[in-house]
Amino acid sequence: MNAYKGQVVLVNFWTTWCGPCIKEIPSLNNLVEKMQGRDFQLLSVDIKEPARRVRSFLKRLKLEPGFPILLDGNGEASKAWKVYAYPSTFLIDRTGTIRYAKSGALEWDEQEVIDTIVSLF
Repeated sequence: MNAYKGQVVLVNFWTTWCGPCIKEIPSLNNLVEKMQGRDFQLLSVDIKEPARRVRSFLKRLKLEPGFPILLDGNGEASKAWKVYAYPSTFLIDRTGTIRYAKSGALEWDEQEVIDTIVSLF
């Protein structure tokens, strides 16, 4: 996470077979768009799925160019973050401290959520 020091970072763990994860992705995409120009980074982490499956899944979605997808092919990252439910999301402040953790889907583009994120800048 040192590469993101000084930024607010949202780390979201998900899978292509998780209904709530799929429902949440458009709001994450909208959040990326709304946070443009700020020191904000989304790290979207697919857990234990082949790259081919993830690419096929992503072709159906219309995501912002800045919507990053990382692959946790062996599950080590999700294990290190102690992710046991999908989706799981962590909001990290500029100092690298996890300020919020959420298991389950959320509408990330709702104003109250955006205000909470903006308060960390």
